[in-house]
Amino acid sequence: MRGDRIKALRKKLGWNQIDLAQALDVSRSTVSMWEIEASDTPRPMLESLAAALQTSPAYLMGWTDDPTDYENDDLADVSPEIIRMANGDAREARRIQRAMDDSSREEWYKMTDSTLPPNVKPISKLHRQRVPLIGSAAAGEPIYDPEDLGVYVDSPVEADAAITVRGVSMEPTYLDGDVVYIKCCPDVDEGMVAVVFLDDEATIKHVYKRPTGLTLIGDNRACPPVMAEFEDYNVIRIFGVPVGYTRIYKH
Repeated sequence: MRGDRIKALRKKLGWNQIDLAQALDVSRSTVSMWEIEASDTPRPMLESLAAALQTSPAYLMGWTDDPTDYENDDLADVSPEIIRMANGDAREARRIQRAMDDSSREEWYKMTDSTLPPNVKPISKLHRQRVPLIGSAAAGEPIYDPEDLGVYVDSPVEADAAITVRGVSMEPTYLDGDVVYIKCCPDVDEGMVAVVFLDDEATIKHVYKRPTGLTLIGDNRACPPVMAEFEDYNVIRIFGVPVGYTRIYKH
């Protein structure tokens, strides 16, 4: 929306991208990136951009549909993440921002319960149980007895164990660093995602069975399938299926 509005207002003024770039003392490529929304418009630049296009920052950001509405411009101090959480509602965005500024955790939880999608809850609101984190397995027979592992994590779902994803083969479903919670089961239907032990190495993939082994396929098409032949391993074991995951977002 922001890019479309910048482009439409620029054309309304009869300007090309070079004209707007010169007015703001930026490069033409910067204007192009704004218009295709390949990069964010820095807040200090937002006011200058709006002034050049004869509109308000609130209109450019989609907080209002009125190009002459300057009442919502105080949202410039509210983060884009909060604007998205409030679905663009200026009053709700300010309420969330005030709660965060006041460090009012209970008020924050109340608002997140109402502003986030119904399937998303603060992790502190979820049921937790301690499950073993399978960070490694002994050579040969995989070990997943909690007493042998000694490392536990809090699971927000009913699970038997957890594993940390390493690599990119399951992107975009699971990212490197995600903690996936596992319900143990010895077998899965064709094509299901499962955690599989290949000797002492655990992997998470879609499982397809063959007479001579397993074909393990990730969601990232750039990564080739793993052809796990029974004769090449001492142990090939389906450990279980994912029932949930948590992710730490990196900024």
